[in-house]
Amino acid sequence: GGGGGDVLPNRPPSTVADDILVRVPLDVQLTRYSALSVLVPLIPAEVRRRAPLEELDDAALLVMQLAHERGRGRDSPHHAYVSSLPTDPPCGYSPSHRSEAMDAITSLGLELGLDVNGWPAEIVKAADYADRMADALSRDYGA
Repeated sequence: GGGGGDVLPNRPPSTVADDILVRVPLDVQLTRYSALSVLVPLIPAEVRRRAPLEELDDAALLVMQLAHERGRGRDSPHHAYVSSLPTDPPCGYSPSHRSEAMDAITSLGLELGLDVNGWPAEIVKAADYADRMADALSRDYGA
């Protein structure tokens, strides 16, 4: 339900920032609640007792729902959205993009004179954390 599809006519950029550009009906949004409603029936009760889905934060639940919906392919009600997402998102702590992030940090330090001391270590910490989270989710809920 809900009134979706509202798009405002062209307006000067100064007024658009405060206006609603698109209304997305709640029943098609990916939320913590939609993730739980999709994932709970897929995870065996024994696994849910050991590692309750409800204890996961919103980001972890949405990652799991997106992975599930991507796996469903054209059978997913979210296929159009999911297929529009990059398969290799440009994330600074992603192994495939880390050198670009490090180069950007170096440029910020050299060209703009910013104090970037410690930034590379923060990227490494974020990458380690993301890897630990992915490993834990895979261990707890993976096939």
